Amino acid sequence: MALLPPYFLNTVIAIGVGDDPEKRRWIGTGFIVGKADNPEEDPKNRKYATWLITNKHVLREQKKIYIK
Repeated sequence: MALLPPYFLNTVIAIGVGDDPEKRRWIGTGFIVGKADNPEEDPKNRKYATWLITNKHVLREQKKIYIK
């Protein structure tokens, strides 16, 4: 999983399927929620636990998704 900049946390995202960006279908929405593992640490070195929150039916049977 790629590391996300802190300003991407707690944001709404679109969830898509399809490898070809020209034909990608956007099938749902969700939220990326993050929590600092150690909030007292220097913000440049701080690590976050992140979660993608969405409805179960959006991800059912999906092997790969794209988010924007």
